[in-house]
Amino acid sequence: MFIRKVRKTDPKSGKKYFYYQLVESYRTPRGPRQRTLLNLGSLDLDAPELKDLANRIEEILNGSKRLFEPSQKIEKLARHYPTLFRRVACKKSKLAIYS
Repeated sequence: MFIRKVRKTDPKSGKKYFYYQLVESYRTPRGPRQRTLLNLGSLDLDAPELKDLANRIEEILNGSKRLFEPSQKIEKLARHYPTLFRRVACKKSKLAIYS
């Protein structure tokens, strides 16, 4: 997993802004692909902190332990996003059942 920075432009005002997505890479017979797992919105983090956040979210989702504790800021965000991820995944699976 990794966090992708996406630039968008507001069509009405022309203002540019950035938001972040949690993305998963996977392989298919036609080659590697990427799937957006969760839109994270805007984050005030540096590039190394984004990598730490992605790693920590993956650790929480997999139930693995970490040798060194991340910063409180990273840990707080990392605890918040898996909850949202599970909620979104649950809604998607319910929609697939009813479709």
